[in-house]
Order: sequence, then C-alpha cells, then structure tokens
Amino acid sequence: MDKNVKARARRSALRDLIVLALFGALMVISDQLLNFLPNVHLIALFTIVVSRFYRKKALLSIYVFVLIDGILEGFFLSTWILYGYIWLILWLWTVLLPKKMPLWAESIAYPLLGALHGILFGILGSPASYFLFVPSASWSFAGYCAYIAAGFPYDVVHMISNFCVCLLALPLIKLMEKMSRKNMDMYPGALNLVSTWVFDDDDWRLFYKYLENQDWVDYLII
Repeated sequence: MDKNVKARARRSALRDLIVLALFGALMVISDQLLNFLPNVHLIALFTIVVSRFYRKKALLSIYVFVLIDGILEGFFLSTWILYGYIWLILWLWTVLLPKKMPLWAESIAYPLLGALHGILFGILGSPASYFLFVPSASWSFAGYCAYIAAGFPYDVVHMISNFCVCLLALPLIKLMEKMSRKNMDMYPGALNLVSTWVFDDDDWRLFYKYLENQDWVDYLII
C-alpha cells in the first residue's frame, strides 16, 4: 500500500473518529436539554442512526455518552453500570438488522426498535437499579416485581416517545448516506478500504459473492 493510500486511510479514520465523538456529544447535550421530561430523549434515535451507519465503531459514541453522562450525574456507579449495558442492547439489536432492507421495512423497523427498547427499559435496567438502590435486607422476588411494576407507566411513556422520535431515524440515515456520496463526488480521488475480521471459509465465500456486484471497494485490508 503506497503512502497516498495510507494518508487517505488515516484521514478517513480521523474523520470517522471526529464524527463518532460528535455523536456522543450530541447524545449528552440532547439528554441534558430534555432532562426535565421524564423518559423523553433522543438517545435511542442517535444510537440507532450511528449504529446503523458505523456498526462496531458506533460503540465509541455510545460509551462517550455513558462516560460523560455518568460524570454529570455525580459519578454514580449505578449510572455507568446501567447505561453501560442497556444501550449496548439497542446497539446489538440494530446491527443485527439485515444490512439491505426495503425502505418501507426500514421506516417501520427503527421506530419499532426504539419502542421495544423503551417499553423494556425498566425490565432491562431493573437488575442494576434494584440491587444497587434497594437494601439487601429488603430483596425479594415479590418486591422485585413490584419495583418493575411501579415503573411501568414511565416505560409506556418511554415507548411512545421513542417510537415518535425514531421516526426520524430513516431520514437521518439516508442523509448521512447522501453526505457520504457527496464526499466521494467532491474528492473523487478518495479510496475506499474494507477491513475484514477473522473469516472462516463460509464467510469468505459470502464476502466474495457480495463483492461481485460492488464497485466501490478499492482495497482490502486482510
């Protein structure tokens, strides 16, 4: 790989790093601005958008948000534990979606994904919050169920708000794709490098089959 290709790869990596850091900052700022509304936020929207577009790299944005939010909340260990895994779940759901989906399916999938995460937020987050905040002497299965039930009305609000907000996911993803293509038009000399992880024979077969109909890959980093 020549020096020009390496320089372009470094610039591309730096650009991605900046964008991912900005997404993390957007999550923090939007969360603080909407903090007065219980369970109404843009975190699910940004998580879906950045995860859909950047895949594994999106974890940087998520954990920038988790780290800074935990600091702003007063260095509460419970916040870092809860957010550390609960947004990871939404990231995982998003990256498990098929990469190629019809527009109608995408327009339905993202709001439903956000709504599902919202309605299950209390159940998913209850292990961290219940066992960290409730004295161990009071732990019981009935108490645990009552704890979840008490927060269910807030989960319903969370579900509805996430559904509405995540209607914007598809337009934002398409905007990012358009901006990416625009970047290629403005810098026609830019090269696209694809890096692979550890593949077995079946992975390579499917990967090469995919490449047969693609003309955007200039180099493979294997």
